[in-house]
Amino acid sequence: QQGQMRKVITPNYSAQRSGVQAGMTLTAAQALNPALQALSRDIAAESDRLQHLALLAGNWTPAVSIVENSLLLDIAGSTRLFGGVAQLLEQIRAWITSEALSPCVSVMPTPAGAVLCARAGKPLCITAKEHIRSAIRELPARALVTDAKRQRSLNRFGINTLGDLLRLPRDGLARRLGPDLVQQLDKLLGQHPDPQTAITPPPVFLQRIVFDTG
Repeated sequence: QQGQMRKVITPNYSAQRSGVQAGMTLTAAQALNPALQALSRDIAAESDRLQHLALLAGNWTPAVSIVENSLLLDIAGSTRLFGGVAQLLEQIRAWITSEALSPCVSVMPTPAGAVLCARAGKPLCITAKEHIRSAIRELPARALVTDAKRQRSLNRFGINTLGDLLRLPRDGLARRLGPDLVQQLDKLLGQHPDPQTAITPPPVFLQRIVFDTG
């Protein structure tokens, strides 16, 4: 619900086959498929589900963070154990596909890069920082700049992609769109520290006692 308007957040496969897409108004979606069944979003249930998935992701790394509505796994220390990045990624992708609807898995050298690409629906496997620019330059600038006022500024300046943003002089970008956006870009490229706080699994206690029945 956004004001008086209701929008589709996540269409299932049947809805997608009817042409229903995320971000579409519910009225437009129902026009495409009059038999469409809409369920109200449950933020609390989503949060609980994400927490549950974060605990399960501990099978591959102890460094699991929740970044808004995304799971962030630091797999740098786990690749050798699982036979390399490709093999580890295959296992993670198979797991999350069985647990979530239309997930997108991206591997990037920076946390901000991984989350941005996953949210933009761009599955990547980039492991070197020097390849980040070329990997993200075609992504829409709106994927990073989500504030409506700033998005209007992007349109006014003719900025459509992240590549357009990255080509602008830093001083001018900070003056027109705010220094925090420059910091976001630096985190994206790995030029600014971006520490993450891993979740702490609940304590588990297990004890086995064998009684003498003799």
